[in-house]
Amino acid sequence: MAVRCEVQILVLASFVVKATCLGLKFSFGQLFAALKSQTGESAGTLALIGSSRDFVFHLSNMIAGFAVRKLGYLRMMSAGLLSLVASLLLDSIAPGTRWLFISYSLLSGISLSMLITPAVAVLYEHLKGNQLTIAVHLASSGLGAGGLFVNAAMHYSQIEFGWRATQKLSAGACAFLLTFALLGLWWATRGGARSTSRVAGTGAPLKRSLSSALKEHGQDLVHPFSELNFVLLCAAYFFFFCGFTVPYTHLVFYARDVQGYQDAPAMMARMGAASMLGSLACGFLPSFCRASAVLMLVIAILSLTIICLPYCHDAMELEAFARLFGTFAGIRLGVQSLVVAEFFGGERLPHLYGLANLPMSLGSLVGPSVVGAIYDATGSYTLAFWGAGMQMLVAIPLLILVRCRSGSARVAVAVK
Repeated sequence: MAVRCEVQILVLASFVVKATCLGLKFSFGQLFAALKSQTGESAGTLALIGSSRDFVFHLSNMIAGFAVRKLGYLRMMSAGLLSLVASLLLDSIAPGTRWLFISYSLLSGISLSMLITPAVAVLYEHLKGNQLTIAVHLASSGLGAGGLFVNAAMHYSQIEFGWRATQKLSAGACAFLLTFALLGLWWATRGGARSTSRVAGTGAPLKRSLSSALKEHGQDLVHPFSELNFVLLCAAYFFFFCGFTVPYTHLVFYARDVQGYQDAPAMMARMGAASMLGSLACGFLPSFCRASAVLMLVIAILSLTIICLPYCHDAMELEAFARLFGTFAGIRLGVQSLVVAEFFGGERLPHLYGLANLPMSLGSLVGPSVVGAIYDATGSYTLAFWGAGMQMLVAIPLLILVRCRSGSARVAVAVK
């Protein structure tokens, strides 16, 4: 059956947003290595810059997921585009690394959430069934594409121009690509009064819309935390993200400065390519089995790769890690939102997935920072990587428990 042109443009727009934003988000390892060699700051302090940005990003998603339908996809993404460009320009003139906690960690984290949350939610708004599953994975392959091109571009730009000029160039590239994506999203969703109101937002001013939404539905915002299944899912995501975000911060420095592999920055680009291929190749799996089963398999493999990372010393072993980790990281991105929809229904996805970013933010803050602190204290990454990998495994029994409880609830409803 032919796919409408509007659907193709919608998926392409979501892909471009994810490629641009997640490429920036997961390229912090390049900036970490550059700042470590140029400033002499401790690994723990520099890792905290990236971890704080991830913390703010996931925390902001909690509000963005709740407010996106009220404010409209285009409004939120337009505001996110302007603030992201501003944050990158401020990075380039920061007088010291401490200022990066404001421009890079705070402003950039908020901006990315205002772009990625609508790009995910709009697919669930307009697509259904297998078409939705395939579209989510095609759009999620933007993680791999962004990791491939953004890491490679930042690596060579930092060599030629330095990290400050690289941030300015990134601002220009983001402005161009995200403007293109916003125009595509507007065109693909322009038909119908119902969709138009949700995409463009209501006619009320932005400030008034947000304040009225919080006043009218403030209790609804945090109500899911009273549901045991959702609390268990949040705990699983916390333990998973404590380890999952570690390689994106520490792998370049570990491979180049600890193991002496000089092609480490380009290795991150190849890891991004593996993510894209993994997302595309395995995007059809949730059509044949439950998304939660796929996620549990992904968590098990990713945790084992991080546990084995201290034993990767030469170029072949490090490249093998990057490709294996990247492949399953790409699968993870598409499955993660489908798991929330599987347990709680697609209608609640924007709100619940936004709230689920709270434990993700805490895990992203704790994991890389603790790994950096352990390295500063011991001079070795061995114990740090072991601990990060073992923490991720705790998520599996928690997901099994949620799956069993949600299945029992559905049976009880069917009986009634």
